[in-house]
Amino acid sequence: MPKTLFILLLSVLCLIAPARPTAAQYGPQPGGNPPAGQPDNAAGALALPDYIKPGYQFLYVASSSTESDDPNKVGSAGMGFTEYTIIAVLKDKVLVNAANYLAPNGVPLTPQGDLDTNTDPRVQFSGGTSFTLGALEIQGGRALWMDVEQLKQMQGGNGVDVVRSTWPYKGQQVNAVTVTVRGNDSISSSTYLAESGAKLVDRMGSGPLRRGDIGANPYNRKYQSLMQLVETRQFKSPLIGAAWPDWTQRVKAMNFAGTYSMNVPGLQAPPVQMSLSISFTERGEGYILGKSTSQVQGNAPQTSLAMQGPGTALGYWVHPDVLAKLKQGQIDENKTLRTTLSYQVQDGNLGRLGVFVLNNEAQTFYAVSAYNLQTGALTYISHHLADTGTTIEYTLQGIESE
Repeated sequence: MPKTLFILLLSVLCLIAPARPTAAQYGPQPGGNPPAGQPDNAAGALALPDYIKPGYQFLYVASSSTESDDPNKVGSAGMGFTEYTIIAVLKDKVLVNAANYLAPNGVPLTPQGDLDTNTDPRVQFSGGTSFTLGALEIQGGRALWMDVEQLKQMQGGNGVDVVRSTWPYKGQQVNAVTVTVRGNDSISSSTYLAESGAKLVDRMGSGPLRRGDIGANPYNRKYQSLMQLVETRQFKSPLIGAAWPDWTQRVKAMNFAGTYSMNVPGLQAPPVQMSLSISFTERGEGYILGKSTSQVQGNAPQTSLAMQGPGTALGYWVHPDVLAKLKQGQIDENKTLRTTLSYQVQDGNLGRLGVFVLNNEAQTFYAVSAYNLQTGALTYISHHLADTGTTIEYTLQGIESE
């Protein structure tokens, strides 16, 4: 596993958390999957579209590449998908989570170069990140949308080009606005749906032109990336907008102990010890913020933003009443990614837990989040990649309260 991906997996507790354990007994069952809102907080202050609310999702196909400094060596490249979910809408910012899916064999394309949604991309869930978007990010084009009125009024000048045209999206031509910014050694552009403001395309090239390039393609630079919108949807589930357990009003931290192990035939490597601590520092009406600190034995700690809000499907807790009423079986399906999210009550070495499993048809990965049925606390998480045989597991050690 690449080191950057390894650190990412260790440092983040994602929206849909991680998979089948090696030591515990929670996860996918033999034979496949188990049998079958909250109001916005002063959203007008940020002039947001009405669809920007908890549980709304943007799915993008993404690719990036970097040219090697050594002309005799091949650079790096990757393709996959990113699913962004609106976690909470506050007076001065929007909380967002991004779940990343790698496509190690590349994203399937049609002969015309479009995404082939009829072919399984055989993705691997690879972790996620959380971030906030304030007024500066939204107005500056760094969000997943832009205000429709701002798009209507935007004019080019001072190194910025604004082009209004049609754009292909989901098999038809739609009205779009493309904003391009050029620098000395960089170029970036964002294309938006004119009617809704949703970002259709985000493209970037930076650094010097690649070796042998004469400048015909201004994006063909040392670093380049492309992100294209596949679909949007409002995720609907009893998990979205549900009340929180009473103990979460006093929680200061949740501490986990974990291991990283690799199942390689003929190799008996001991598991690597890890630790993970989630500390909560800011809370408000229906949301909480803090930081996640993870450490692999012998390495420096890594930190990232931690959050939970009304748009969180699976986070650090799920109300026991929701778990008790939730029907066992498939909860959600993404036909593009070929992934399913399922729920089942399972007995294991940690007792009886409510277990959520995220996996795909090709079984290239599976991920598990397991919750205490009495308290609702996230008790066990695991993530497994089939091609490398690696498994990352965490078990709750304790909860600190005020």
